[in-house]
Amino acid sequence: MTVALALPLADPAEVAAVAFPAAAAPAVETAAAGDYKLYSSAMIQHPHHRAIITTTAAARSRPVVTQVGAWGGCGGRPFDMIPSTIPRRLNSIALFHSSGAIHSLYFDYHIQQQQHGGRDRHGGGQLKLMNYGPWGQASSYNSIAVRDEIKLSAREQVTAVEGTVGNFRDVDEPVITSLTFYTNAGRKYGPYGGNGKQGTPFSIPVGKGCIVVGFWGRCGWLLDAIGVYVSPQS
Repeated sequence: MTVALALPLADPAEVAAVAFPAAAAPAVETAAAGDYKLYSSAMIQHPHHRAIITTTAAARSRPVVTQVGAWGGCGGRPFDMIPSTIPRRLNSIALFHSSGAIHSLYFDYHIQQQQHGGRDRHGGGQLKLMNYGPWGQASSYNSIAVRDEIKLSAREQVTAVEGTVGNFRDVDEPVITSLTFYTNAGRKYGPYGGNGKQGTPFSIPVGKGCIVVGFWGRCGWLLDAIGVYVSPQS
């Protein structure tokens, strides 16, 4: 199931201002309720996913965010970041993992504060650090989980996520058995969890000029499913 991050539209007549190639103008789909509209997105390599785009004058400088996925099983409960402000980039990712599964996920990211005073190089206000998680349990099923943290440099951004989905011990539903992260600095982090060969592989490559800015999915004692938020690189 694919769900898009809901961001309100003001004047539908302003849709033409959204930066899409002329040959790939998105078709409009009206959401079930509220003043929201869905647009197809060229930001990811899966054209059936959708993005919700703000088109007010104040919002044109903000990036579009697309929710992609999720991959994994149906166990656990949903988790989501539901940001009040569109995320700019990931700052760090932390995982607890054993040899057969990802046990928990935590991450923090920068948002753009719209306020008077200091400005960053994008001219949108000061950057603020937000965090979400941990989702899942650090130690579960009598496994010895190891904690690893990915600290991204100021210009380093996640450009792809890979992993595997499979069975773990006596868990009824499939879970995330491994995760690997790739960045624009040419670095590969992982695989965390298994060796990347335990289960069915999945890959989340983003479109050219876009980055991963957040995560969502399902969790319980383990990380049951994972999806990503994708945004144009700012």
